[in-house]
This record gives sequence, structure tokens and C-alpha cells, in this order.
Amino acid sequence: MCAACSIPASISLRFDPLATIHISQVLAGFSMLRSDGLCSLRITREPTAQYFGHNQVVIARPQGRPAIIFDLHDDGTPQVSPEQYQASMEALGASHYFRRSASNPGEALGFNYHVSCRGNPYQAISVGDITAAAGDGLARHILLRKALSRLPFGPLSDRHVWPERFAQGADHPQDETILFLTRTWFPIEEHPGKSEGQLVREIPRLEEILRMDETRAELIAMLRKEYGKRAVTGLTPTPYARMRWPELIASPALTKKTAYLQTMRRAAVCLTTTGLHRSTGWKFGEYVAAAKAIASEPLQYTVPGPFAAGENYLPFESPAQALEQAERLRTDQALRQAMQRRNADYYEAFLRPDRLVFRALNCSL
Repeated sequence: MCAACSIPASISLRFDPLATIHISQVLAGFSMLRSDGLCSLRITREPTAQYFGHNQVVIARPQGRPAIIFDLHDDGTPQVSPEQYQASMEALGASHYFRRSASNPGEALGFNYHVSCRGNPYQAISVGDITAAAGDGLARHILLRKALSRLPFGPLSDRHVWPERFAQGADHPQDETILFLTRTWFPIEEHPGKSEGQLVREIPRLEEILRMDETRAELIAMLRKEYGKRAVTGLTPTPYARMRWPELIASPALTKKTAYLQTMRRAAVCLTTTGLHRSTGWKFGEYVAAAKAIASEPLQYTVPGPFAAGENYLPFESPAQALEQAERLRTDQALRQAMQRRNADYYEAFLRPDRLVFRALNCSL
């Protein structure tokens, strides 16, 4: 940590116990600061959606300071009117608003991905949480996932996503793997009996999601053709993927978190595409944490610190260009190693959960 920086000794945190794992990273950062003896935490678990239109937020109030809002929603578009936003900021006594998907550099929180740590307050479950989830399928799913994450074993154990499971040095050992595992988002299973064309005509915004899924499938097919067994690629077996591209479904063994992380950490090149709401996908944050050489569609949102196309990742606009950039990284060892060093440095300075939170706290003080 920066010797010239400091944070208040006590910090109050408020968050919704029915929020998803989007908020786990920030809560892990605060928990790591507490474990290092830099602060104490006072936790309040309560509904928060009334403030900014969704509950993917963490409200932090350093002792003697204004509150700080951490918004972890994928969509960078405000979910409330400017008037509601201002009223909520005043009601909470907040001075700064940091976004996971930020267009304004002053609001940029940074890459979000599912990372946790020992003692993460996100995992807490109470009788009140269970009562509040009654009749709500999504809320029950969230609580079940939390319960399973508390186990020391199993596919959803929180231990699989502690920082050390991702992070590694820039000179880590690697093989010849070209990695691109992804999923489809077109919601055909939610509209039985309707075709893609019917859905797009009825819900025009689905056209962008359809194009996104088609681009991902085309890239997977091209990588498999070009690299054969060296290409670890495929689609998660969603209902739409099974219906449209059954030949591109990834082996279930590859998509298990522990297996995926082992593959990712040793891969030579990692590819990713833009996510829903044009957000930066979680895999991008995982790749940076593991000091990988990355090819990606251009970032639509900004992140803090020195992170640039051509230096921390190679951008592409089409599957054909993605193939070109993957080959550049595969064959140019000096380029690949320089990118790995930059991403390792960026992780330590800006993305490690405690660093991400520490930087935001100091920017607001």
C-alpha cells in the first residue's frame, strides 16, 4: 500500500443480502483490508434497490467521512432519473459514486469478476434473508449459492475464487493453449414456440444479443479449425446453444471452475468478447489477475490507471481479426511477455480486491 495514503480506522458497510455475486469482489476487498489490520468493519445488511434502481451496490461510510457508493451493475446506464440519483446521494450523505461500468474516468472502479476471500461478509445468511426470499425464485437461487459457497469443498466453494487462485507472476509456466470459453445469452428458452426472427421482431433489442452470440460461435469454430486440439474453446450448454450450435458445446469438464482456472492460468493466449449491456466480461478481469496475454473486443467502458489497447490487450473487431491477434500473441514471445508483465503490474496496483477498494477510498478522501 502507498505509505502516503491512509484510510479511516472504522468503515460502515451497507449492502443487500439478496444481491448477486457481483458485489463479492468489493466486499472481499474490504475484508482483506480488515484482515491486514488497516480498518474495522461494521456491517449492515438491508435492501438497497430503492436508492439507485437496483441492489448491486455497496454503500461504504468511512468514519468521519461522506459515504461512497460502489455500483457493480453490468449496465453503465443510470437506472434512475438524475433527480432520483441526486436525492439518493443526499439521503445517503454520499460524495463519490464508483461504477463497474463507467464512461467517466472519475467514476471508474475497474474490472469486476467473481473473486472472494476468507471471511467475506457477502457469504452471511440469516433467517430474515430466507424469509425475504420466500416466493422469489432468483432470491432463493442466490441464497442457495451462498450456502454452497460456504462449504470447504464442492464446485461452488468460495475457496475456488480466492485471490491466489487467479494471481500469478508474469513469468508463469504456460503451454500452447488458445483459450476462449463463453456462453450465449439469447433467451429463446423464455419464449417457447417462437423463432429467433419472431423474437427479434417483437423485441428489437434482442437483435444485438443475437449478433453477439453468433459472433462468439463463429470465433469458436474458426479457432477450432485453425488450432485443433490447442484451442480450448466452446459454448456453455445453455438451451439456445444446444439448439443452435450443438457441435460447439464445450466439454463439461472444461467449464468446472477449478478446471477452467487451471487451464486459464497456463494458457498462452486468452480471448474474450464484450458482454451483455456492452460491459467488460468477467473473464477479462480474471485474465488480468492471472497476468495473461489477452485478445479482446475493444473495451466500451473505462478503467482506472494505465491500461491500454495494444499494451495490456490486443483489440479485434471481428472473428477473423481475433484470429490474427491470437496468432500475433502466440508467435511473438516478446510481445506476449511484455503484456504479461504489464498485466501483472496492473493487477498488483489496481485490481487486487484490497487495492481496488483502497484506491477508491483514497480517491474519495
